[in-house]
Amino acid sequence: MAYFFHLMWLDSIILLPLIILGLHRILEGHFPALYTLSLDFAILFNYYIGFMLCIFSVFYFCTLCAVQKKRLIRDFSIFFNYGLASLVAGLLSVFILLPTLKGLSGGKATFDTSLFTFSGNFSWRDFFIKFLNGCFYFKNNTVSGLPNIFCGIMILFLCILFFMNSRIGLCKKLGAGFLLVTLCLSFYFQIFNLVWHGFNPPSSFPYRYSFLFSFLLILTAWYSLEHLDAGTVKIWYPAAIAGVLIVSILVLMQKVSPGMTTGRYLLNAGIVFVSAIFLTAYIYCRKQIFIVLMSLLCMLDLTGNGIQYLSCYTYKDNSDFQTFVNDTSEVLSWIRTNDTDFYRIEKDFRQRANDPMLLDYAGLSHFSSSETTQVLDFLESLGFPRTFAYSGYYNTTFDTMNCFFGIRYLLSCHTLSEPYHLVRQIGDIYIYENPYALTLGMTTDSSAEAFHPTVQKPRQPFETQNQLFSCMQNDSSENIFDTQTLTPVLHNLRVKEGALYPYRVIAPEQEAFFDYTFTAASNEPVFCYIDAPAYCRLKMYVNDKEINVFNPSYQITSIGSFDKGETVHIRIVPQTSKSALNSFCIAYQNSSAFEKFFSSMQDNSMQITSFSDDHITGFVKNTQAKPLALFTIPYDTDWEIYVNGQPSTAVKLADALLGVKLPADTEICKIELRYVPHTFYIGLAVSGSALLFFLFWYMIFRKKQIQN
Repeated sequence: MAYFFHLMWLDSIILLPLIILGLHRILEGHFPALYTLSLDFAILFNYYIGFMLCIFSVFYFCTLCAVQKKRLIRDFSIFFNYGLASLVAGLLSVFILLPTLKGLSGGKATFDTSLFTFSGNFSWRDFFIKFLNGCFYFKNNTVSGLPNIFCGIMILFLCILFFMNSRIGLCKKLGAGFLLVTLCLSFYFQIFNLVWHGFNPPSSFPYRYSFLFSFLLILTAWYSLEHLDAGTVKIWYPAAIAGVLIVSILVLMQKVSPGMTTGRYLLNAGIVFVSAIFLTAYIYCRKQIFIVLMSLLCMLDLTGNGIQYLSCYTYKDNSDFQTFVNDTSEVLSWIRTNDTDFYRIEKDFRQRANDPMLLDYAGLSHFSSSETTQVLDFLESLGFPRTFAYSGYYNTTFDTMNCFFGIRYLLSCHTLSEPYHLVRQIGDIYIYENPYALTLGMTTDSSAEAFHPTVQKPRQPFETQNQLFSCMQNDSSENIFDTQTLTPVLHNLRVKEGALYPYRVIAPEQEAFFDYTFTAASNEPVFCYIDAPAYCRLKMYVNDKEINVFNPSYQITSIGSFDKGETVHIRIVPQTSKSALNSFCIAYQNSSAFEKFFSSMQDNSMQITSFSDDHITGFVKNTQAKPLALFTIPYDTDWEIYVNGQPSTAVKLADALLGVKLPADTEICKIELRYVPHTFYIGLAVSGSALLFFLFWYMIFRKKQIQN
């Protein structure tokens, strides 16, 4: 149930039983086709869960060999087949793994060695509560909390009987105990937990390999049931186990745990009591009716837990989602029909963080925990909202960035002012055209190579934009933004020094807010930037009119134009009892400087003649004043660039963007960009070779079988 909300992992998790069955078949002398192909597909479906399955297969295989008393020299073929089968499974997936590792190299592939400690992650008392029905709530399962290991009271009961069963050998008990204890210690110790997560701490939904523990519990319970009869356990064993479990539940009941109530603790005690009765009856009567009753009890236990689990979430109505998709798709279809050039589109409303992927349009909003930090840092330095793996676009009046990134069309549910032109309204969505949108590429001054934006504390996105635009033109005589930092007057707020959220509401029944006041220095458009921690919920009012801001983190926001000398009041209202606001600044947009920048860049923009996802062709004017071509595409070594038919070396500009140097002797340059994923083709060759070897190995194996 916990993995129900993580669909991208489920396919690999479903393959775990087949992988384990394949391991058993290897020890029985069969060809390792089931194991190899199951593990290969698990890695292909999701490399992250595949990595965990690879680690688990090593532990499980070694334990299985120890239990069956296999020896490396005597049973060398078994160890050889396992090692070779694992290697082939990995090589078969190299065509996916190599590009993935390359993509991760700028983000998730880095790790902090200071996190590798033997510190404990939780209290064992809290851990044991996770074996009980109903031991969950939202944050405890998908955001933070403990491993999700509940798989039914009956399963737990049978696992305990496994270790008390005289018919089950000591080696099997030690093997099962070793695997269960290994996973428990992996949960507890920080260093082992990080290894399972690919040496990186997970952000939300911790202990993502906990499904392995549940699998072991179920497997152990099945083996226990297979060997359960009157000659293997004493008549008082189930009663004794039930007594210990009930007492333990009553002790745990004294612990205040999220999601657990007195009623739920007592429900678990009742399930333990009934389980003991059914098990005792089954052991000494051996009637199939008790297997049916035990199954029904287990299903009721799991179903009841599942219903409670799902009820702690809120869901959007599917009709709302379909309406959003249909309405927005209709708007996008109209734009594509009437404009076949390359352009970007953005909007000030959303369904989810990855709407550009959902609706197949070129936008700036994107969530991916594998995104490179250089792209996220670059966008954040320019004033875009950003979390650990997400950068978004939520304000259609972001003039300078709409220009720079070539956002030609803006979709809004509100009316927008100049310079945006309303071209059509479809339903409740207005389509605005941005006359200042540049194309995908432009020539720029060589000083752009020396521009290195940084995410400053406090952030200074207006200053970063000024630096970017002056470098591109090699002209620092005029800034596009003139900034002013404002100091708030606190109303109904006190400050707790040193806290992440230092501002605390004094009187909850009264409105608490940050009060800013300034006198308009000109009639120019005014923008503001709120520097606050991610997910700090605030509302903003300008002269008592609410201005839409994006809650999870903050970006540059337009607050309007005012008459010179007019007094402007800004009220920022926290939506929680604890809040934070690191800094707040406003900036006047110098319209003449902005026009000058746009005119300069428009004259030197790339005229695109053809484009697709991996192939773009166009022409640019080449002047000595601007010997570089800059593209608003993330820098990637897999881009091959040809200038006038000759291959050229890509350069990284602004620490994140793709660029190329232009030859000095050509007035008009033809530029061709081709995206060639070299690691994919290398991986494809390796995987193809592995497949041929696997088929050859199978034929040799079959030939030996026939001869024997």
